[in-house]
Amino acid sequence: MPLARLSPLWRSTSFRISLIHAALLAAAIMGAGTGGWVATRGAAEREAHDRIALEVHAVTLEIQAKGLKAAGDAVTARAERPGALEYRLVDSAGRHVAGDLIDLGPKEGWRSFDFDGSAPGLEGKDRLLIPTQRLPDGARLTVGEDLGRAEALRNTLFRTLLLWGGLALALGLAAGLYLTHRALERMNALVRTVRAVADGDLAARASDARPEGDDIGQLAAGVNQMLDRIGVLMAAVRRVSAEVAHDLRTPLSHVRQRLDAAATAATLEPFPT
Repeated sequence: MPLARLSPLWRSTSFRISLIHAALLAAAIMGAGTGGWVATRGAAEREAHDRIALEVHAVTLEIQAKGLKAAGDAVTARAERPGALEYRLVDSAGRHVAGDLIDLGPKEGWRSFDFDGSAPGLEGKDRLLIPTQRLPDGARLTVGEDLGRAEALRNTLFRTLLLWGGLALALGLAAGLYLTHRALERMNALVRTVRAVADGDLAARASDARPEGDDIGQLAAGVNQMLDRIGVLMAAVRRVSAEVAHDLRTPLSHVRQRLDAAATAATLEPFPT
């Protein structure tokens, strides 16, 4: 769009209001997206933490009740379930008992590991939240939860929000431009009417006068009412002027006749010698 056509838009109050609304909408979208991303990330980690802690507790009870071998069989059965956690159970000597999780070291406590998705036994895994716990008999249990799925879902939701939010923002700006352009056309028509009256055309009237319409229509109706009132006052002034001229015509004629007679008498009277 040429700069000459953009200049009236920048000066338009409605366009500035549209820009403010667009900026607020963009800020709301970004704020909602960022807040939702952070909140869901924390919620996903807390949910994974609770699930892992519950699983560690269940396996620990299984070992205490039935022994390490029975617990190993239970871990193997758990690992084969759809959407199961990742396990690694080793005895007190460090020998592998059950689970497909790779050896991540003897360090105990909660940790998180990032993978490239191709580590042996962790294909498709991106990020694991893992606690390693030393059991009473010296065995070591490691349980991991893949946070990559939750993060992928969260990122998808975030991108969807940005996409639709950006589309809503673009549509809002387009609607603002269209409505501003229409408002400017109507205001320009009203300005042309006012300028025509200022140039002496008292018969000019705004064509977009709508007393029950929007603000521009009401303004145009008010301008037309003002011009109609001015027309009535001008007609009254012309009528009074005509009546005054008519009333003064006979006296002024008598005065003129007397002046003419006096001038004639002064011309005929001889000068004294």
